Amino acid sequence: MGDDRLKSKVSTSDHQDSTRSALLAAVRRLISERGDVDFSLTDIANASGKNSALVSYHFGGKEQLLLAALQESTDSLLLPLTDLRNRDLPADEKLRLHLTGLIKVFEKHAYLNILSRVLLRRSSEAAAKNIAEQFIEPIIDFQKSVLDQGKEEGIFRDVDPFAFYITSFGAIDMLFAAKATVRFGFGRETLKKGDLDAFGEELCQTLIAGISA
Repeated sequence: MGDDRLKSKVSTSDHQDSTRSALLAAVRRLISERGDVDFSLTDIANASGKNSALVSYHFGGKEQLLLAALQESTDSLLLPLTDLRNRDLPADEKLRLHLTGLIKVFEKHAYLNILSRVLLRRSSEAAAKNIAEQFIEPIIDFQKSVLDQGKEEGIFRDVDPFAFYITSFGAIDMLFAAKATVRFGFGRETLKKGDLDAFGEELCQTLIAGISA
C-alpha cells in the first residue's frame, strides 16, 4: 500500500509539472506570435489544451504566469554572460560574442524582451525592481565591465553604459519586434538566418567601430 501511495504522489506531481509546462509554453508561443500579452485566459487555455482555471490554480493568475514565464527563461540570457565574462578574451571580441549571442537568444525566445517590458510597466514598484535586478541589471553590469576592460586595453574610448545599453538592446529589440516594418518596408515576410547573421555583423561593426579609441 505504501508503494501505491508513493506512485500516486509521483503521478500527481508529474501531472502538475506537465500542466505548468504546458501553460508556460502556451504563453511563450502566444507572445511570440502576437508580439504582445493582450490575450485572455481562454486564449491560454486553447493554446495549451488545459482548462483556464488551472492558470489560477498553478500560478495565482495571468500576471503571475507571465512572471513565471520570464523567470523560467532568464538563465538562457544570463548564463552565457557569466561564461563570457570569465573567458580570457580582448574586450572587442567579448562584445562581438555578446551582441551576436543576444540575437540568437531573442531569435529563440522572441517573447523575452516583450514580456520584460510589459511586466516592468504593469508591476508594482517593488516587483518591477525585482525584475530589473534579475533580468536587466546583470546585462548592464556585464556590458559595463566589458566597456571598462576595453578602455583599460586602450581599444575603447570612454563610453556611457546607459547609451550603449539602449543602443544595442534597442537595435536588437527592433529587429524582432518591428515585424510590420520588416514586411512592408523591406518586403521580407520572415527573417532568415542569413538576415540575422548580416544584421549581427553590421551591428557589431557599427557599435565597435563607434566606441573604438
